Amino acid sequence: MRLNKYLTQCGVCSRRDADKLIEQGKVLVNGQVAGMGQQVEETDTVQVGKKILQGKQTQKVLAFYKPVGVTCTERDPHAEKKIMDMIRYPERLTYAGRLDKDSEGLILLTNDGDLINAMMRGANRHEKEYIVKTIVTTETIKTIAERNGVEMYDVYTGFKWIANVMRENEGKKNYIGGGEESYGFLCEDFVRDKDAVSACVILAEIAAWAKDQGLSLYQLLQKIYVEYGFSKEKGISVVKKGKSGAEEIEAMMKKFRENPLTEIAGSKVTYFYDYSTLKGKDYAENETVTLDMPTTSNVLQYFTEDNTKVSIRPSGTEPKIKFYCEVHSKVKSIDELPEAEKAAEEKINQIKASLGI
Repeated sequence: MRLNKYLTQCGVCSRRDADKLIEQGKVLVNGQVAGMGQQVEETDTVQVGKKILQGKQTQKVLAFYKPVGVTCTERDPHAEKKIMDMIRYPERLTYAGRLDKDSEGLILLTNDGDLINAMMRGANRHEKEYIVKTIVTTETIKTIAERNGVEMYDVYTGFKWIANVMRENEGKKNYIGGGEESYGFLCEDFVRDKDAVSACVILAEIAAWAKDQGLSLYQLLQKIYVEYGFSKEKGISVVKKGKSGAEEIEAMMKKFRENPLTEIAGSKVTYFYDYSTLKGKDYAENETVTLDMPTTSNVLQYFTEDNTKVSIRPSGTEPKIKFYCEVHSKVKSIDELPEAEKAAEEKINQIKASLGI
């Protein structure tokens, strides 16, 4: 049996994704890195990452009628009710497509990677929508996308990377929008760079829609915070001029890279990513992870137990090192937002102390 088919029958992923894993050298057969098109027998030991597969699984398909209030996600920290928590099936299943939190309907879950691929691939003429954000942009975008059944891509900073995803998905999926931590937004596919003109038009549309609902833009943002979780981001730039400054920035990056923090602002670090090597550390599982990015970049990233995210990178155009701080909390009503804002400011000050800036 071909290795990619074997991985699919073990419930790992689709054949297409299995080929990617094999190509990236993440699959071992009898302790040796596997090759494309390799054949395997039942007696072979197949390993993906650090996990040894237990053999082919019986293909299973569950039909589940999702009620209102349940989120189609596995790990969204802000979701009160997750679909996997309701099903609690003893084997890992993947759902085909998503229904948003406020909708109800039938959804299929299966361990058959080929079935998922057949149902979800844009080439099979199923409508597929997606958005793009950068790795330093708020994770709230990811939460909103997951809850509303929209695929999301994470890319490096720079609109060229957003345009690159658009090019790869052209004719396969429907692009909704993409943005990063800079002025401007890319809300259409006829421009492949930061487009402030179109962004102003779409913002006017949003303001008009909000007014029809009796809301200001700020009130609409507050409703988003209540539904998807409060989030506050703050960018901090530390300027280091001249040759000595450049050397100091390099030393700071080296320190954070070679001696990763294990706690930030009183919260344990769960993941540490180094995009210069495309390797990371999963502290909970004590495992090394591989980052799926098209190339390397001089960026470090920390995630903590309380969903804090800190990204660190030197500026490519100015004599400064940049810190992107992001904190999250849950609020049940708009009345709780002032306190959440105050707590977030205090948290960011604690983060700065942890980073020594």
